[in-house]
Amino acid sequence: MLKYYMKNGDSEKKIPILDPFEIENGGVEIVLPSKILSLQAGYRKAVVKGVSHFQLDRAKFIKEKVAVNLTITFPSIRIKSEYYKLEGDIYGAVPISGEGKFELEVISFNFKGMVFLKQSEDEKSVLINYISNPEFSFQQIQVFIIFQSNTDVDGNIDGIFNAMMEDLMTQYLNRFNKYIANSLNQYFIDNLNLLFNKFESWRLLATVL
Repeated sequence: MLKYYMKNGDSEKKIPILDPFEIENGGVEIVLPSKILSLQAGYRKAVVKGVSHFQLDRAKFIKEKVAVNLTITFPSIRIKSEYYKLEGDIYGAVPISGEGKFELEVISFNFKGMVFLKQSEDEKSVLINYISNPEFSFQQIQVFIIFQSNTDVDGNIDGIFNAMMEDLMTQYLNRFNKYIANSLNQYFIDNLNLLFNKFESWRLLATVL
């Protein structure tokens, strides 16, 4: 049911189509421990595809905790932006900057965590209270960055920079996945609860409590 609503939305429930999910403007900040990597990026007209194709690998309900031990895999998540501007550095010494078009694909993204549930204020919906020990991993990241200038030299730089970013992101995002997952934990909970709050699902959970 969730996959259906993500792909098709529902005008009566005021649920927008979430795959593809369109973002007019946004930004992201990544700061890894020990100043290994620091990135700040703004973007506009971004599209996220593939989130509705998730595979539920494990979902063990623990009645005593009102929680679900969850493992989910997304075969491919693709993010494309018509324009981005990025600034940052590596180890606080090597600057990174750029702007142009941006495309990124995360292959075989796996998420694990203990998801604790709660009742909504109107007592109708099942919401996420918090996620304990969140972590993620992925097989590969493919980065496609096109700078605004289209000279042959810039094309070579694009390829070199893309290869560097793929290697750097794969290595350090996997290495510091728990730190990053905890940092972004509440952001994802808040946005998922906006969706879950539209479903009268508590009565179903109440039958097993």
